[in-house]
Amino acid sequence: MTVMNNQYVFTSLTRISPLESNHFEVEKLKKDQWQNGDYVVAEVISRRNALKVELSNGRMAEAARGDLLVVALGTRYATLEATGSWQEVEKDGEMHLLTGAGLAGKATSRSFMLPPLIRIKYIGHIRVFGHKAIKT
Repeated sequence: MTVMNNQYVFTSLTRISPLESNHFEVEKLKKDQWQNGDYVVAEVISRRNALKVELSNGRMAEAARGDLLVVALGTRYATLEATGSWQEVEKDGEMHLLTGAGLAGKATSRSFMLPPLIRIKYIGHIRVFGHKAIKT
């Protein structure tokens, strides 16, 4: 489906991409087609007292349930904060924002000193001119 970009919240990991100013499509892909750095759309499903999201302009904002975020799949090993990976995502597509900047994956551990992570659900991959959009 072709979309209007103003319905999305672009996280700071999209800053280096032209996604905000160009049209793109969103297509659900099987997990065996996912890779580190893939740009995806995910819906916020829970954010109780959670971390804020850093926008592409650097401003921090609270995410609301139902917001559609443009994030990048990745793996994070920050044992004093949050650890997780997109590879841990199960069939339900639920995952977390591992960073406020928009790195997405299923959390496997979190410091008790860190607020809860924003829970999100995979909607689909961003495709531009028929190709996956990838953070390089």
